[in-house]
Amino acid sequence: MDIELRFSIRGIYSTALTKHLLDHGHELVNPTKSQEERFGACTSSVAPDVIINDTGDKEGVVIQGGPESVMEFVQDIREISWQVVVTPIRIHGGVASAGIYFPAEAKTSLDIIRAKITYTLPYHHFCRAGGETLSNIVSMLEELVDIGALNREIAEQKITGLINRLAPRKGSSGMIHHLKPLSGKILLGPFRFYRSGEVLIGRRIIKGFGKYNGLG
Repeated sequence: MDIELRFSIRGIYSTALTKHLLDHGHELVNPTKSQEERFGACTSSVAPDVIINDTGDKEGVVIQGGPESVMEFVQDIREISWQVVVTPIRIHGGVASAGIYFPAEAKTSLDIIRAKITYTLPYHHFCRAGGETLSNIVSMLEELVDIGALNREIAEQKITGLINRLAPRKGSSGMIHHLKPLSGKILLGPFRFYRSGEVLIGRRIIKGFGKYNGLG
């Protein structure tokens, strides 16, 4: 059963998460101008129960607040996708914090939620988390569609084409950045990449002795 709590949120996931959390009966406070435009007038002078900000690498969010409040928000955000990854809740001086990460499928689910509020291109959150250049491109295309200067179909073709060009090509090689929420990123590879329809397959040859524990 949901408990009504107040939250303040900033960052690239704010529109999608705000929509999701409002649907769960929570209240947005201290909104930005764009949040007020999208969600209406909000109580701005009340202290939030939790504060939500992007992680440093933009691959997820950090939630801070009272232990019970953080736990409630973690449970609600987990409902977005089976892929959502949550770090253990840590408590220091009575303040709890947890990291929540959004792999590819979770980002797609967030795209769908955001699209209920404002025009959202495919791969929106993937691009916003992919560095300044990709982030600016997707924001510019969406703005052009919003003001009627660009056809939606053309915008979607452009962003899909860009993502396809950035993906590893058949026979190419590269490394994979594997995110371990509790210990940071590690490099895996090298991989040789292949395609099977829409599926990208990375093949890696393991050499040496001992035991291999996969991505653990």
